[in-house]
Amino acid sequence: MSAGNYGKAFAYISGEENMPAVVCMPESAPEDRRETIKSFGAKVLLCSRSELMDTVNNHVKNHNSLFLHSFDDIQLIKGHASAGLELVEQLPKEPDIIVVCCGGGGFLAGVSLAVRFYGWTSTKIYGVEPDA
Repeated sequence: MSAGNYGKAFAYISGEENMPAVVCMPESAPEDRRETIKSFGAKVLLCSRSELMDTVNNHVKNHNSLFLHSFDDIQLIKGHASAGLELVEQLPKEPDIIVVCCGGGGFLAGVSLAVRFYGWTSTKIYGVEPDA
């Protein structure tokens, strides 16, 4: 389930490993993203945003598939925390703010988790998305 980079990365690595892959995307996902995902060998299922989770759940149930969530997964969030760790290691002092792309929120959660864990308690953390 992805309209962006997670879907592309998932499709790419699935293709590299010769594993079948299905990416459920909202109908509003840009055509070039759909085509990129297909070019890696994944099947794309389109549906409305409001039906996205139902589409995923039905596919998993009816095709004996595994659902790899694009942001609501603790292991994924822990992986994203490595970016926060890099900030802590590379910046000479705690910054006033950190601006993080938001998407589904997994990357934001991971970065926030890491910088708070390492004691950056006064840094304001903002999640942002492009308008279009």
